[in-house]
Amino acid sequence: MTLTVGYLHVGAVDHGIRRYSQYLAQEAARTPTVRVREHCHVFASGQTLQPDEAKDIAKAFGDCHLAHVHYNKTIWGGRAAVHNVERFVEHLACPLVVTIHDIYVPPRMAHLRQIVKPWLRQTMRIATLDTRQRSVVLARGDEYRHLSKIAAMLVVCSREEQRRLVSVVPESKVHVVPHFVESMPLLPDPAAAKRELGLVNKKVVTLLGFIHQRKGHALVVEALKLLPEEYVAVFLGAPGAGPGCDEFVADLRDRATTLGVEGRLRITGYVDESDLATYLAATDLALCPFSRMSASSSLSTWIACRKPILGSNIPQIVDYNEMAPGAIHLFWQFTPRGLAQRIEQITTAAIDSSRDALDSLAERLAITAVYRQHVELYERIARARHASAG
Repeated sequence: MTLTVGYLHVGAVDHGIRRYSQYLAQEAARTPTVRVREHCHVFASGQTLQPDEAKDIAKAFGDCHLAHVHYNKTIWGGRAAVHNVERFVEHLACPLVVTIHDIYVPPRMAHLRQIVKPWLRQTMRIATLDTRQRSVVLARGDEYRHLSKIAAMLVVCSREEQRRLVSVVPESKVHVVPHFVESMPLLPDPAAAKRELGLVNKKVVTLLGFIHQRKGHALVVEALKLLPEEYVAVFLGAPGAGPGCDEFVADLRDRATTLGVEGRLRITGYVDESDLATYLAATDLALCPFSRMSASSSLSTWIACRKPILGSNIPQIVDYNEMAPGAIHLFWQFTPRGLAQRIEQITTAAIDSSRDALDSLAERLAITAVYRQHVELYERIARARHASAG
């Protein structure tokens, strides 16, 4: 069965979700049984899609068996996001698959209170879920319910996201396809990379991606104080786009100065592809000490690099270890000392025990293998549509 699949790439050119969508379309173009149609669109914040504009976008997919979009509220226009998807669907002649990113419902207050310790709230301006924010989370439930009514299928990247989503939408409308691991170009020699970055004789631990309160940067700063002098922490990324992220980075710098570790903390900001490869190569241990997460492109990058990874013991990371036992090192005490002890244990071990499992995990999550799962879903939807039409 040859399918014609339309991909609407939404968001700024450098946005991770748009890039994810485009990677899938590129893999689709390499798949003999799939023909590809593509269109790109950027919504301004609060922009409402007008009928004529929606009609023009939908025309790009006029001969498609189905269309596929990737969704979070921000890239689809903020407050108008669900309306914009609905307006697009009104003019679409085929079923729509929606991959939802950044799912944080239902609120898990008890879980957050267990892992985000009082010291963290006292030393940094950490966002907590107040009454207004709880109402936002509940509104997201309505948002996802509405999407489930206008889409043929909702796709998520992890079983934990599936568990969150089926609390507000029918289980039959949610399908899991894991986050793919892209193939990485050969990285520079680690020793040469450290020389270039001025990190010779240092043990480099790196937290990759946008800097955000939930990713554990504050915990790493505190843990750095408890590690020997040769340890350097690199925050490889720029502040996130959300409210308070710039202030959070300033707080991280201030806290590092207070602890006397400012010389061992490097916050890079945005880096180009060449510098990114150099920092990845220089890394001795990748850190993913998330307090909560949706799918993580940074974690997928580390898997692709085959770098040892230390992650917090949360469901999404545990899921990876169920696919390939031992692929990701875990720490169980969400405290500076608990993190510091695990960092030192892993980086001083003679052999990285995770390497073979990481290889297995990367193979299982290669984009070709993951795209096959998309095709199987597409075919199922196309068959159901054909049967209902007949």
